Amino acid sequence: MWYALYSQGYRFGGVNPVGDLKPFKSDKLKNYETGLRLAATKNLQLDFTAFYMDWSNAQVNSFDTSGAIPVSIVTNVGKATNKGLEVAASYRPLKSLFFTAALAYTDARTAADFPSGTIFGATIPTGSRLPNTPHFQSVLTADYSFDGPMESRATVFGTHSYVGERVMDIDGIRTAPGYGTFDAGIRFVRNNWTLGFSIANLLNEKGIVGLFGGVPGVPYTDYYLQRPRTFTASLRWDM
Repeated sequence: MWYALYSQGYRFGGVNPVGDLKPFKSDKLKNYETGLRLAATKNLQLDFTAFYMDWSNAQVNSFDTSGAIPVSIVTNVGKATNKGLEVAASYRPLKSLFFTAALAYTDARTAADFPSGTIFGATIPTGSRLPNTPHFQSVLTADYSFDGPMESRATVFGTHSYVGERVMDIDGIRTAPGYGTFDAGIRFVRNNWTLGFSIANLLNEKGIVGLFGGVPGVPYTDYYLQRPRTFTASLRWDM
């Protein structure tokens, strides 16, 4: 099966809640996408997707360093583009065993020069990476089902996800390394009842998901880490 898609959207602008800074504009996005789904075998399905996004007045986080103390603001990059490829596969070698995998490559960059908010008087050139957009992301899942206790149907599952290296600001000064996360769990289903136990971030990785500071006038950096190892138990009844 082949498909093609065109879509567009926008976000409202606003006013930065500090000082007398200028408001930021609404941004608009045009998305062009095409893809192909193949049933390679009875048990294997493949999906391929390519996309291109044309982004006008893209809203990004930056700093205003004109005052005595730098402040975080939202501003507009005049123009940006985002292009990429996605590949996904699902495979069921046995009735009780199921795998999925997905890999995405994204290249999001400015398409116009932009004045730096961190380095006074500097210009961020065309072709600079957009913040917090990794080049590579992937996810791999596995489910195994079997007969559980008390006439239930049990499923053991695991998921590994990876987020690649990113620049964390429009200036490209601060970067964050890639990180992986492994989640696992088991659930039991009997009639309308589902009992589940899961562990998020099983290996307790400390991937950086955000940071603040590290610019002129702010001699420190706050790091925001992914959620630590978390245990969850749930009981659900479906009508």
